[in-house]
Amino acid sequence: MLNPFIYSIVTDPWDNRKEKSVSEINKHAFDLCITSLKTIQNHKCSVSLLFHGEPGSGKTHLLNRLRVHVYKQQNLHIFISVRLQSSPHRFWRYLRKSFIESLMQKKQKHTQLEKLIFYKLKKTSGKKSIKIKELDYIIEKIGIKNNLSFNLCTIIKHIILKKHKNETLSWLKGLSLPESSIKKLGLAVEKNSNENHEEEDIAREFVLEICRLAGHTIPVILCFDQIEALQRYQEGDPKSLFIFGQAAGTIHDQTNNVLIVSCIQSFFIDLLKKSVMESDYDRMAMYQSTLNPLTKEQALKLVCARLNSCSDITKTSIDSLKSKYKEELNSFIGTHGEVARKIISKCASLFNTWGEIEPETDNNIDIFLTKKLEERKKITEKGLDPSKTDDIIQSSIPSILNIIDNSWKESEKKLPNGIDMVLYNQNFKTGVSFCNHENMRKMVFKLKNICDLTKSNQLDKIILIRHKNLQIKKTAKKTNYYLNILQKENRVITKNPDNSLLSTLESLRTLLADVKSGDLSNRGISIKFNSVKNWLKSNLSDSVKDLLEKITDKEIILKNNQNPDHINSILDIIDKEKVIKVAEIAKILDLSPEKILKTVQNSKSKIGYLSASPPVIFQFINQETNIMDN
Repeated sequence: MLNPFIYSIVTDPWDNRKEKSVSEINKHAFDLCITSLKTIQNHKCSVSLLFHGEPGSGKTHLLNRLRVHVYKQQNLHIFISVRLQSSPHRFWRYLRKSFIESLMQKKQKHTQLEKLIFYKLKKTSGKKSIKIKELDYIIEKIGIKNNLSFNLCTIIKHIILKKHKNETLSWLKGLSLPESSIKKLGLAVEKNSNENHEEEDIAREFVLEICRLAGHTIPVILCFDQIEALQRYQEGDPKSLFIFGQAAGTIHDQTNNVLIVSCIQSFFIDLLKKSVMESDYDRMAMYQSTLNPLTKEQALKLVCARLNSCSDITKTSIDSLKSKYKEELNSFIGTHGEVARKIISKCASLFNTWGEIEPETDNNIDIFLTKKLEERKKITEKGLDPSKTDDIIQSSIPSILNIIDNSWKESEKKLPNGIDMVLYNQNFKTGVSFCNHENMRKMVFKLKNICDLTKSNQLDKIILIRHKNLQIKKTAKKTNYYLNILQKENRVITKNPDNSLLSTLESLRTLLADVKSGDLSNRGISIKFNSVKNWLKSNLSDSVKDLLEKITDKEIILKNNQNPDHINSILDIIDKEKVIKVAEIAKILDLSPEKILKTVQNSKSKIGYLSASPPVIFQFINQETNIMDN
């Protein structure tokens, strides 16, 4: 029979598993969300909530429960989920894309965006059905009342008439459209600009437009998860959090119908407060609530809910299992409770034991991470297209490069015209330009700026990024003219990433985001950032390594991993057990006790050792823990 605890936690607010929630778990936080929604509708003002808890305490499950609740309401609610696996320099563009991805989620037969548009049509016209000849007038009326742009109003008409679906979706996401597509859609041509701040301004205005379109009668629930993932560097990244704080403050002040829900780990609160303006923190955390560990009673109810959701387990078996779990949980859960993730992981292990099923676990952390990366690459590569290149590279490379060599960072200064990202250390400065345009007018404008830039000494190197599948036609004469000039420059090189490289970078980006946010776990234990860092230094793919070498202009020497000392696997186990016999951990890792003791001797600052009979090792607590170690 299928293990009902095989899915440890909800990792996506859009998860549609038919599992009944336990209302007592995080009840105060959920009730606060419902009360805040009433406040928005009654007082026509936006409200912000900040939830925090230990890794595995149910932050994403709470968001999922909130989505399910608002979807059941008779009056329309808009639910937006944002996992902040983004570069801070692309924050608003990433938010725009996340808005559209959420708005394209279906509620019954129609997407959220379609339901919103149909509602506005009905409310504005006062009719259940309208004629096509009336459409322009009604859309214009909606646009004037909600201060919408000409282009958004035009796109709304295409959505209603179900015309030009691919081009419409691309425009909504803020992607570069060929001139022919812009003409087909009947859009106003935007001025040529490759300034990142102007692109961010356009995306910000679009997000606010969508909120205005909803109006005060339709609440927009905007959920920010994995805020910790915005940090690019090992020693912390206050600039990225500052940008997030500004964005949350802007949304709060310039809307009257948004419920902003932010979820973080408890240890992260102090850093967040220090990194953002005090006024922005007040705007993003009008109300706060802790997501507490589960009590024994709550844990048992969670177990019962999981068991009852399984159709292939008989009632007699369920009653028997409930009794056995109650006994086990009484000894497993202490007086301060335990987080849901560890409880479910424990229950999954027990279920396998009682059913004499061999559990599939990877005690070696390097094997576990390699397996997870490969799983993600298979999933990621299916949905990749060239339009995602810019976001993936800018959101992943600064973090990966900083792990390999922490002297490298992304510049926060104003960028030269035509450059999207500058990576530097004290000796070298490399500019990266994303040239994945399908609109050749914009491409020419950017390349001309880069040609002008090569006449100065602002950058030691310039890398032009254009996806391998994006061919430039011979008829694009000006584009080819400037490309030929740049190819003769020694400091300028072209890199054409393919989907294989992008899927690796995207998988690494999500892996790093999950570990920073406490969402990456093995057997219920959150993986430490240092474990992932050490693994990455030894397991960087050749394609990623080649890109980093082009950026740094030097060879990347990876850590030798031929003779691993198993320190990460040992740390992972004692993080869960706290104290364990040397013989037991040797059996778990299939190593000799001598090998375990040798590793411990080399890691005295991380692992405690007692030469008792039998000898034991224990968790060593360092009071000056780095932010990325949590």
